[in-house]
Order: sequence, then C-alpha cells, then structure tokens
Amino acid sequence: MELRLRDRIVEPLRVDESTENELLVTLPEVVLRDSVELILPMRLASSTTLFDAWVSSSSEADVRQSIQPSELGAMTVYVPEIAAGGALIRNLKMTARVLTPNGDGVNDRLSVELLVVKTGRAPQLLIFDLSGRQVAELSVSGDGEYEWDGRGPSGNLLPPGAYLFVAEVVADARTDRRQRVISLAY
Repeated sequence: MELRLRDRIVEPLRVDESTENELLVTLPEVVLRDSVELILPMRLASSTTLFDAWVSSSSEADVRQSIQPSELGAMTVYVPEIAAGGALIRNLKMTARVLTPNGDGVNDRLSVELLVVKTGRAPQLLIFDLSGRQVAELSVSGDGEYEWDGRGPSGNLLPPGAYLFVAEVVADARTDRRQRVISLAY
C-alpha cells in the first residue's frame, strides 16, 4: 500500500484490516482541501469492482463524509484480462473423470473447482444421466470446492455408468455452460 498526501509519500499512523470488506487507514496529519491518494496493490477476481470510500475525524469516527473521485470512474476498477474473454466460467478443474465411491479413499468423491467472472451469480453444478434426467446437484464444501459422492437425491449410490456433468452460470446478458462426461464405477 502506498499513501500520498500533497504528492508526497507518507506512512499511515495505522492500518486496520479487521473486517472482511473494510480497510481503515489513519492519516499521519490533518488534511484540509487537498488530495489524498491511496494505492492498493491487489488481485481482483471480478471486473468491474466499485470501491466506496469516506473520510472522518479520528475524534468523531461515526461522522463520515463521502469521497468525491477526482475523475469520472476513478472509484471503479476494471480488470482488462477478465473483461477481454467471453467466458463467465474459467479454470474448470475436476479431480477425476472416473468416480469410484467404494470407501477406499481413492476417487470416492468428485471435486470441482472453477472461477466465475463478470457476474456475482453463483454457478449451478448438475449431474445428468444419459437420458437427460437430472440425478444430482453438487454442493459446495467448506473450502469453496464443489463435491459429489456418486449419490442421487434419495441418498443411494447411482448405478455405474456414464453421466453428464454440467456447470452453468446464468447472468443478465447471457448464460455460460461447460459440460464433461464422467463415469461412475464400483
């Protein structure tokens, strides 16, 4: 992080990142009618990201004044690499294409990782049999991966065979879908 006051770099008195969506920076001096620039090196997972900012006095922290950007759009960050591609679903990774839920600890579960960009919508990850009937929906695990244990809605193992995995994101402008054939064997 770099903090600039009146075109000179200064060290903040304090930086507090205690909440997930807030960053509190205490300035080393009172600033009146001058510019403050805060440069934050970070990775953004979605384009367009809007930043909201305000200032307050350290003696009256609950009284806030919103910050007006110096230029139109200065509070909005666009990530060109994300905006350039057309796909909403990126980096789709699956642990295995053959699921063997026999309890031996090897390929007992199908784990899927993916990155959804350009929208805040959650993906749907579904399993279909070859007749087109939906037989399962993958649930998200604690570490952000989606998992399937080879079971259908009743909780019973599905019959061995080929199944169609579908990852889908429905956004306002379009729908993006990825499909893979997976096998269930035991």
